[in-house]
Amino acid sequence: MAWTTFGKKQIFLIVLVVLCGICGTGKAEALTPPQAATPTLLSFGVGMFNIFRIHPHPQFQVEYRSSYRFWKVCLPLAGFLITSKGSTYLFGGFAIDLRIGDNLAITPSIAAGLYAKGGGKNLHYPLEFRSSIECAYVFQNQSRFGIQLSHISNASLSSRNPGVESIMCTYSLPLCD
Repeated sequence: MAWTTFGKKQIFLIVLVVLCGICGTGKAEALTPPQAATPTLLSFGVGMFNIFRIHPHPQFQVEYRSSYRFWKVCLPLAGFLITSKGSTYLFGGFAIDLRIGDNLAITPSIAAGLYAKGGGKNLHYPLEFRSSIECAYVFQNQSRFGIQLSHISNASLSSRNPGVESIMCTYSLPLCD
């Protein structure tokens, strides 16, 4: 079955909504403000790149999220992604860490970065933008295990804007501040 671009985006949004619904089963008043203490995190991820296409392939990611806050809510982040086909993406941006109770965190983020296709998918422009959302279980030691969904595209800076979606399992370690 061939997917249209419109269909893929709809499915991606449905998956995001379902993921947020699963993670958001706590009471609304349990949502802590973004100003609550979030440690600096070093996150490792493994998953699939290009998940809505015929040939998805493995990807690996390392991401650093600082505990420093801009505008009282935005956490700076920087990271590096590589796929099994040699595509690479070096990025930096901001995240907002929303806590639900003591053990759940939902972290949407946006980033901009440089993409090199290697032997993988041509995204038709070196400057690419990533939007993502992560739902993670927070352990007592503040480490986290979660699922991250992301979309990378060139925001129509090129005449072609194919975009790519990814899903990853992540494990984040708190670093000493």
